[in-house]
Amino acid sequence: MAGGKGQRIWPASRIKSPKQLLALWGRKSMLERTSERLSPLIGIDETLVVTGSRYEGLVKKQLPHLKKDGLVLEPCGKNTAACIGLSALWLRRRSPDAVMVVLPSDHVIRNKDNFHKVLSAALALAKDDAPLVTLGIAPRFPATGFGYIKLGDKHKCAKGVDIFKAEKFVEKPDVETAKRYIQSGRYVWNAGIFIWKAESILRSMERHIPKLYSGLLKIDGAIGTRRYRQVIEREYAKFEDISVDNGILERSRDIHVVFSELKWDDVGSWSSLDCLGFHDKDENIAIGENFEIDTKGSILVSDAGHLLATIGLRGMIVVQSKDATLVCTKERAQEVKELVKRLRASSKFRKYT
Repeated sequence: MAGGKGQRIWPASRIKSPKQLLALWGRKSMLERTSERLSPLIGIDETLVVTGSRYEGLVKKQLPHLKKDGLVLEPCGKNTAACIGLSALWLRRRSPDAVMVVLPSDHVIRNKDNFHKVLSAALALAKDDAPLVTLGIAPRFPATGFGYIKLGDKHKCAKGVDIFKAEKFVEKPDVETAKRYIQSGRYVWNAGIFIWKAESILRSMERHIPKLYSGLLKIDGAIGTRRYRQVIEREYAKFEDISVDNGILERSRDIHVVFSELKWDDVGSWSSLDCLGFHDKDENIAIGENFEIDTKGSILVSDAGHLLATIGLRGMIVVQSKDATLVCTKERAQEVKELVKRLRASSKFRKYT
């Protein structure tokens, strides 16, 4: 899934160049890193990228070996249920028994071998035993930016990986609630990585979000015809803006959780870059041309081709782009989304989004 807006990564992420298509560190975008991370378990020939129509050229440039039918374009963003449902239609056409691995393209996973081990167990489970499977990440700290899954009874151990029934899904908690979750030992982070047959998720959509499913059927009937673009634009405009978590997982009783201890993070805001692990001696993450004096525990990003110099900062985020600069504390990094919302509402400042 490569259609997110990435508003919390402003000013690097903009409407014309969202975060998943940016090389925030190094030379590769998060989309490229996600594709490479799957190899050799899932090759480029088996990869499907779902993104917005405006990003077609950028995706093709970054993944030049993607198959012709490996790029599916959404006319507008309608959250993950619509995105996943649309991709399931295309994969089911490739193979009626197709098993999907659903991956956001803005994740960081540093232990690739362990990821392959966990994913292999999840694929086997989805193929032979369970209709809907998700990955649960052992929490490393009381995160308030992630959803959680409460684990139920242990289902089995497969390929050295523990698998549980999901008792319930919970939204992003406050810090005290997150601490209680971790102390209980029964909660894991919801990574938003799902594994299931294309047919299974479509059947679940028929049961739990029938209006969206009805629209998907109309799109399915138009695939490969001259009417396709007209039909998908019409039906997508009608779709409910709902996540697959809210629309399906929270309403289903037969969800299995593959437990993992992956070194995983979701690059949902600038403060997420702390997960990358390349801090300097003062615990700063410094990208681009930077010069610091007495600056500690900060995230400093300059992609404007000129120097970013700081003195005496503690726990700050400073991001300098060609035409805009962000300065905020790490504790308020999530509020960048609200900042972008207000900028877009302003006729004077909309051009910066």
